[in-house]
Amino acid sequence: MAKSAKPSKSALSKAGKTLASNSSSKPAKSKAGSTLGKG
Repeated sequence: MAKSAKPSKSALSKAGKTLASNSSSKPAKSKAGSTLGKG
């Protein structure tokens, strides 16, 4: 409901995919995912 309060799932997903494609290493992906998840 509060779109302005939290980043949209699609935005986070897009950012995650971009980071994942940029860094092919698994630890990097996991770290990026955790960072995005925490906000």
